Amino acid sequence: MTSPKASKRPAVIVTLDMTDAMELEQLLDFLARWMKAEHDCLASSLSRFLGTDRLGFEVKGAGPKSLVDDFNRFRFLLGATDGEGLFSQGDS
Repeated sequence: MTSPKASKRPAVIVTLDMTDAMELEQLLDFLARWMKAEHDCLASSLSRFLGTDRLGFEVKGAGPKSLVDDFNRFRFLLGATDGEGLFSQGDS
């Protein structure tokens, strides 16, 4: 449990230079497109990497599609997209 004092701390503010943010967005976009193109190869590799032998538990929903979704949300937070396709009809 967190103490009442801990919950009242202000959020950490991180600033990122626009050039750095653009480079980060481009990297995330590159990785997302690569993961979509190589889904079949990456799915088994990622499964082995995140598997029960390594972590001691199974990570549900952890695959290339999940990472691509995370990258797209992060690109939205960086202001690179309008968020289209991030939320399904069931999320509202």
